[in-house]
Amino acid sequence: MDMMFRLLFFFTFFALGLFGLAYSASALTVAPVRQTIVVDPGTETSVSLFVVNDTDAPMKLLPLVESFSLENTTGKTVFGTPEDALSWISPNQESVTLSSGRHGEFTFSLRVPEDTPPGGHYIVLFAQEVHGSGQVGLGARVGSLLFLHVSGTIQELAQVTAFSSLKKVYIHAPPTISFALQNRGNIHITPIGDITVSTFWGNTFHTIPLTANRKILPGGAWEETVVVPDIPFWVVGKVRATLTATYGATEQPLAQQVSFWIISWQMILVFVFICTSGGVVAARVVGNKQKKKKFIV
Repeated sequence: MDMMFRLLFFFTFFALGLFGLAYSASALTVAPVRQTIVVDPGTETSVSLFVVNDTDAPMKLLPLVESFSLENTTGKTVFGTPEDALSWISPNQESVTLSSGRHGEFTFSLRVPEDTPPGGHYIVLFAQEVHGSGQVGLGARVGSLLFLHVSGTIQELAQVTAFSSLKKVYIHAPPTISFALQNRGNIHITPIGDITVSTFWGNTFHTIPLTANRKILPGGAWEETVVVPDIPFWVVGKVRATLTATYGATEQPLAQQVSFWIISWQMILVFVFICTSGGVVAARVVGNKQKKKKFIV
């Protein structure tokens, strides 16, 4: 029971954060917006999709099943990605025709193979409009998010696979930092944390929060490049950027660090001035010594 509750909580929270509270098209409305099911390997069940025709004309609809993932760099939803669970789900109706203002129902049968390992699968159940010519894909379509989890042990495992600076030395230019987080577990995760930028002596002068509510699906990654703005004039020399984050129900830590150098034009001018002044003073000292030697002789 505890395991079931945790899975339902994870998937419900994920759905709310990723897709908000409603999913509708101008011509169609779907219910439920999202649904979460936890199934045992080797079992069968069914799910339903209710659709309302909001147009003034009759509409023929087809049931479609697609998977989705999240794009690594933007976090946007991508439909049609490879997913084994697509072969487990089949619609029980070929089509439904709805008059204006009427609603209908599609049902989908779901059978999970006995040898299926535990883990999350991310599906969309679509109702797709079909035109009189039979063409699919040109009309409205609306979907219900199906968060399917095969029961078993939840494995939360993430890794920082990249954390680097674009350059080793920055001269009057904002530092650019890239990172990549990989989800190697069997359920989605939401890393929370930030990137701090500090001097070599530990004085932090910038904190960049990680994007809020950014999800990483199993097998997916989060890749992002951030720019450190407005470097204080007094920051010069070796600088350290540190990624610190947590993820999962047990708040497991993620950490990585990279160093680079910052050199400003102001500091270069100061250095040149000091060297020039030092050279002038040294030349005068040497000249005075030489004059004293001649005078003694």
